[in-house]
Amino acid sequence: MVDRISNQEIGFDHVGHHEMGQVDGAHSGMSRPATVRRRKPGISAANEALRRGFARTDRGILKMGATEQPIRLPAAKVVSRTTNDVDVRIPVTIRSANGRAAIPFFTIGHSTRPVTAFVGLLRVAHVDVLVDVRTVPRSRTNPQYNQEALSAALSEFKIDYVHIAELGGLRGKQRNIATHVNAFWINDSFHNYADYAMTEPFQRGLRRLRKLGHTRRCAIMCAEALWWRCHRRIIADYLLNAGERVFHIRVENHIEVARLTCAARRTPCYTLAYPA
Repeated sequence: MVDRISNQEIGFDHVGHHEMGQVDGAHSGMSRPATVRRRKPGISAANEALRRGFARTDRGILKMGATEQPIRLPAAKVVSRTTNDVDVRIPVTIRSANGRAAIPFFTIGHSTRPVTAFVGLLRVAHVDVLVDVRTVPRSRTNPQYNQEALSAALSEFKIDYVHIAELGGLRGKQRNIATHVNAFWINDSFHNYADYAMTEPFQRGLRRLRKLGHTRRCAIMCAEALWWRCHRRIIADYLLNAGERVFHIRVENHIEVARLTCAARRTPCYTLAYPA
């Protein structure tokens, strides 16, 4: 049984650096704001926030933090951040979209949490492999999450560490993909990553992740605390598109069911496009 960890210990309210917008100093030597395309006439502020990666959706409906409701899972209990005394129990296997028994995937952001608190979140979800999807697996401001230090810390709890660089963020513009294909994303970082996800290097990394996740209980990790402000939301979309089940770990008693971004459309090549 994992000891309970308070919201204060894991820094729930802190938004960490992430690979879609603000860049950790270890990546670039400086922090920079995300580049955002100008909002088009007729686009609501709520829709714009979603397309910039500043908000989240459940079944296409925008939800802000104050309005989140508990989500009930089959054979599992997932509660809101306002509940402090309910255990989170996720089954070892669940039914995937195609009806087969499957091991679920998880996503998590390390933010500024102490490693002990971070490991506690992984253990609540029974994760035994952490898949690092940072392009550069280190952090100047949070050195406890440097690749070597994190791998060593996880090994003490029998959690393996794997770095899949092909799934990392901070991607440049793909000049061979037309702008309209992923025009839903008006944040350049998300738009560029959605373009990159249509390329073979990303697909190779995704195949490696899925192969690992079919035998081990994996959590994909980046730096950003909030999944909807991180490129792991697009990785989650691709897992969902492949029939996998995905959950977002937020805090100890807040694990969310991942749902496909409302604009995602499967292409004939089984990649995802996000048209406006």
